[in-house]
Amino acid sequence: MDNTQLNFFDQLYSKKENIEAANKALLVPTIKNNTIDSKVRAAYNKKLNQIQQLKNNIVTLGEKQQQYFNQFNSSIEEPLNKLSDLKIKLINKLDEHFYKKSFCEHELVSISEWIITTCNEVERYGSNVIEIREKYEDFLYGEDSEEDDSDLFDLIFNEDYQKEDEKNNQSAGHKSKKVKPQSKEEELLETDFSKLYKKLAKDLHPDLEQDVSVRDEKEVLMKKLTEARRNKDFYQLLSIQNSLNHFVNDSKEDIKEDQLSRWDKILDAQLKLLKKQYQEKIDGSIFAGRLKINQDLGLLKINELIQEEEKYIRRSINIAILDLELIRTVKSTKEYLREMDNPFFLI
Repeated sequence: MDNTQLNFFDQLYSKKENIEAANKALLVPTIKNNTIDSKVRAAYNKKLNQIQQLKNNIVTLGEKQQQYFNQFNSSIEEPLNKLSDLKIKLINKLDEHFYKKSFCEHELVSISEWIITTCNEVERYGSNVIEIREKYEDFLYGEDSEEDDSDLFDLIFNEDYQKEDEKNNQSAGHKSKKVKPQSKEEELLETDFSKLYKKLAKDLHPDLEQDVSVRDEKEVLMKKLTEARRNKDFYQLLSIQNSLNHFVNDSKEDIKEDQLSRWDKILDAQLKLLKKQYQEKIDGSIFAGRLKINQDLGLLKINELIQEEEKYIRRSINIAILDLELIRTVKSTKEYLREMDNPFFLI
């Protein structure tokens, strides 16, 4: 085994000098054993590279998002505060108009929806307008709307399961409920993961180590082993196994082709899960819609994104100033609401 790759987690978080060797030893080796079929080796090595890259990307995405927020706060703080102040003035003015008894029911609904939408925008900027937002949500939907929606959601969501339960209950007297069988990958993961975990836990047990410096290294690896078990991270188990070569001479094993094939299938399942997790992190980040799962994060230009955001904020400031002017009086507000109802109305 050679051509090793340094585990990114350990590059990033290595801190103590006395455990530096253990951290650097957390490598995942690719296979160059010519006795193993070249296609099996290539598939296994490719998955190692893909998993390592995804793990790197997940960490880097968080760093990029923090970088974005740091630059955002430093360069756009002033216009953002101005926009937030204008939006709050808009909310307060609409709230004032609402109680003047000069609007029909349709107009009151439009004002309420406008206030709620604007409150949601302002809350994203960090201002607290929850009380006024909830007041108008109660007006539109009723005080128990959230609870009712939840009950309705539960009813719809669980409908299929309730039907299935009823079906199972009816046939309970004849046969027991069928349990979904494990997939091949799940069986492999459970067997090989458990076997490898137990071996590593035995080899790394710090209480069995007399050398203090080695004991410290083993304690670090044991924490990572526990983390790998909790996350079902087979890739990390392999990296920990390889790290044993640093101070356990008999820990090296020749991997057979059938074992490598099994591990390849387990890594394939882990790779699919990592792709899903990474996509979810992208979708939940500031880069949603701007970043693809296979895109090089090094090409993500934070400055350009900040400039786009600044243009949007300055445009929004101009719109908010115009809105405030157009709702200055009840009469002008009624006229503006009529224009907004017009399907050809554009801001």
